[in-house]
Amino acid sequence: MWPLRLVVIAGVVVMSCVACSSWDTETQAHAPVTAAEDPAVLLGSMTARQVVDALPRAGIATVHPVDDTDSQCPSAGCLQSVSTDAFRVMSFPSTGRAEAYAADHQGRSVETLAVTFPANVPAADRDRDWNAIVALVR
Repeated sequence: MWPLRLVVIAGVVVMSCVACSSWDTETQAHAPVTAAEDPAVLLGSMTARQVVDALPRAGIATVHPVDDTDSQCPSAGCLQSVSTDAFRVMSFPSTGRAEAYAADHQGRSVETLAVTFPANVPAADRDRDWNAIVALVR
C-alpha cells in the first residue's frame, strides 16, 4: 500500500512542477523586444525593410511596399514588418520566433525572417521570391 501511495504522491508532485514551469505562450511568444536588445541586430541579420529594398537588385519586383510594423508586430512579436502585393517579410528577435510565426501562418522562415504569401500568389512566384530572399540573407 505504501509503495502505491508514494508513486501517486510522486506523480502529483511531478505534474505540479510541470504545470508551474510550463511556458506561457501568450505572454512569452509576443513579448516586445527593442532594437537595443535585439539579438538579430547583434548577429547582423537583415531586417524586413533591408530585404524588400534589396530584392529589386536581385530581379524581384516589390510592388507597393508598405511598412506595417505598427499593425502587425504587436500581436506577432516581430521587430519589423513590410508587406508588398506578393508577400510580407517580418523580422523577429530570434530564429525560433521567426520559425514559430512561419509555421503558424503557412509561411517560410530563414534566419530571423518569416515570409508569408497571399493565397492568390501562384506557387511558382512564391518559390521564385522565396529563393531570392534566401539568397540575399545567406
